[in-house]
Amino acid sequence: MNPKSKELIETLNKLILFLNDADENNWINWAVDSKERIEQTDLTGVDNIIRAYSGMGSFNDLVIYQLNEDVENPDIHIEKTKELSEMKSLIFKLAVQLKQNSE
Repeated sequence: MNPKSKELIETLNKLILFLNDADENNWINWAVDSKERIEQTDLTGVDNIIRAYSGMGSFNDLVIYQLNEDVENPDIHIEKTKELSEMKSLIFKLAVQLKQNSE
């Protein structure tokens, strides 16, 4: 398995834990399915990731921690939102690189 695949799998594992804490079961299932395919060197897992980033209601649109006036500690929400954003960007970048390298 190449280093980019390993990094993508590691990042998906982190994402799965993050999504589990937020009870985002739909996206957990998607991440687990994609990760398992990539672990089996099945590049449909990469395609599955790339497809999830386009259109309305896409993974790219996911926001879990939103600020509102009832939030007691907005710094935690800002930190979690940033963490999710960074994971989403890295996952997409790695998936695109793996896709390009396979063509």
